[in-house]
Order: sequence, then structure tokens, then C-alpha cells
Amino acid sequence: MVAKILRHKFQSIVADGSDMSLVRPSNWNDDHNLWWGYRSVTATGDAISHADHMSLVEYNNAGGVNVSIAAPTPPATMPRGWFVRLRNIGAGPVVLIGTGGANINGQATFEIEQGEAVDVHSRGTADYIGVALSARRQQASMVGGGGTLRFVNPTALSYLPFRGGDIIVNGRAVPLSAGVAGLMNSAVFVNGVPNQTLVPDTNYFVYGFMNGNVLTADFSTTGHATSGAAGNVGTQIKHSDDTRSLIGYIRTNASGQFADSLTQRYVRSWFNDPGIHLQNWFTASRSTTSMTPIELNEEIRIFWINFADELIRLTYTGPVQGGVAVLNHPLTFIAVDGAADLEGSYAPAATYAQGYNRPMAARLNHRPSEGYHSSSVFARSWTGNLVHWTVWSNDPSNRPTLEGVIRRRP
Repeated sequence: MVAKILRHKFQSIVADGSDMSLVRPSNWNDDHNLWWGYRSVTATGDAISHADHMSLVEYNNAGGVNVSIAAPTPPATMPRGWFVRLRNIGAGPVVLIGTGGANINGQATFEIEQGEAVDVHSRGTADYIGVALSARRQQASMVGGGGTLRFVNPTALSYLPFRGGDIIVNGRAVPLSAGVAGLMNSAVFVNGVPNQTLVPDTNYFVYGFMNGNVLTADFSTTGHATSGAAGNVGTQIKHSDDTRSLIGYIRTNASGQFADSLTQRYVRSWFNDPGIHLQNWFTASRSTTSMTPIELNEEIRIFWINFADELIRLTYTGPVQGGVAVLNHPLTFIAVDGAADLEGSYAPAATYAQGYNRPMAARLNHRPSEGYHSSSVFARSWTGNLVHWTVWSNDPSNRPTLEGVIRRRP
């Protein structure tokens, strides 16, 4: 670092005299020592004063520190040009609070997270300028979106670093080094209330929020929205609540537990979701003579939750067989939420003779609304004669199968 120099603007050209008891011109011309002041605070409260000008004040308290700063009263206190540097080296947040009408960057409070620092400059007015020195704060818009919500077991989920180590919460990049706390089905925050138990057969958005110094989950039935708040723009938050950032979406089963299986995909991550694969099948042949679409059997149903912007591709494959020796054109439908009349949701297969199987495949691309959905196989007989959707054997390679796929979320 280049040495800093502080000298008088006037430089004497008079040579030093021999009398060492007098102030000599070289003393006047010499560089002067200029040192910053320093204070260390471990208490939970502090007040910035005029005497802190050109000082570094370091805070170290696990529970956090509230720091007050009064409005300037020039020329006596904090005139224009006065400044102080504040640094937080403790685990708890440092909150700078303006008093007597003072603001920092137009706000009554300014939070300094662990490892961050801020230079506070006086304009000589009630509004101080706060200049953040932390790389994390300066780059908050370029981080976040790390981690993924995963199923662990019926009573626990996890949210750990993956493709990034931070998420944005209330405009701050919060590290995921310890994951997210409170991802159980009991003794958790529900709609902001602690020590609650999740209700069976209920959809919950999962939000991350700072519970003191701990990134914690809050299960909520309130939907999400895109934040427009300064420092938090573009973050998906709990509707009208910037303190809670969306990290996932879950549905409880009939026992109030988490579920993630081939037939039930009830855990989705907002960030880095791997996508879902659903699969179910008939274990025995199913038949109908109905001339209107009906569900062949509920055993083949699949269930999932999805975000609003997701496309699911559903397919059904299996043989169909006429029950009588007459021409028939039975129709097979892939139904969503009990609706079998979706455009592109059916496939015909002509049957001519009793006892002969014809291969059949149906496919449906569908973009359902955000929420909980199900799919099943419906069918009808065109002529009203008996038709079988047959199972040759219960071997996985032979049984009629319904599948659903949602691609990975970035």
C-alpha cells in the first residue's frame, strides 16, 4: 500500500537553526501521524457519538447488538464530512437505529450481518449515507437460488446446499452451511405460529425466514408472489411478506406426513428441483360396456403437486381386447382430476374378434394449475359391447402402465 502523507499546505524554506529547544522549520514540514480510532463492543447495546469520527467500531455478540445513532447537530456534532466504520464480527445481527429523526439511506434502521461492514457518512442532515463494504451485500443480486428441498422420511425433509450455497431472504444472501431448520411435520412454524403440527391432506408452501440467527422453515397455506422491494426484487416471497422466501411446496398425506413415491410426489423444491416421475399400473384386466367415459379402476391413479409454470407429460400403454366378435372402436382416455374430455387425451383401438389383443397407447401433455392433481385411465365402448383392457401377467414388462413426467426445474 502506498504510504499516506499529511503535511501542512505551507512548506517553510527556512533552514533549521542550531537551537534545538525551538520548533524548527523541518518539524513544521514533516509528515504527521494520523491514526484511526478503535472501539470493541461485546454488549447488546451501543450508541455512536461525535467522538467516533474516523474510528472503527467492531461488534461481537451472539445475540445481536442494537446501535443507536442520533441526528447530526452541525457544527457541534456529526457535521458534513464526519464518518465512522462499523463492523460485525459476531454471530448475531447488528441493527443501526436512527434516533431523533435520523435515517440511514432513507430508512430508520440498517442491518449489518455477520462478517459485514458499513461506512456511515454524515451529510450534515438527518439522513446519513451508509456504504456497505461486504462483498456478500454488494453481490446479493448475483447469488441465491442455491440448495434443494428433499424428502428424507415420512416425518422429515432437508434443505441443503446444491448448485449454490445461499438463498436470498429479505434482500440478504443467507448462507446454507447449516441448511434450513424446522423441516419436520410437527413442532414447526405453520403460518408464522411456532410449535404446530401439519394437517393431513393439506398443501403447504415452504418459506425460509430468519428466526433470530437461524434460517428456519415456515409452512404456510398462503401463496407466493414476486417481490418488488428494493434489494429483494425478483425473489419469490410469501404474498406481501418480504421476510419469507419461497423454498418449496409440499402436501401431507392422510396421516399428516410427507410422501414421495412412484404414485405420490408430494415434495417439490422451488430451486433445483430434480423433476418428478410417476408410475402405476393395473394388476388385473379391467372391462366396461359403458358408452360414456368412466374410470376403469382407481388402482392405477397417480397423484402429484406442481408449480404454476410446469408441464406434465402423461402416457398410458397396454393392450385392449374385444369381449364379443363384432367390430368396435373402444376409446382410452387419460384423465386429469377426473376430467376425461381434455383435448388430445384419448386414443382409439379397433377390435374385431373376441379374444384378440390390440396394442394401444395414449399420451397427454397438460399444464395444470398450481396445486394438487391426480390422473387415471378412463375408457368407453363405442358400441356398448364388452371390452377388456387386459393384463397378460403382473410382470412389470407386461402390465398396462400409466406414467407421468415433469422435467427438472432449473
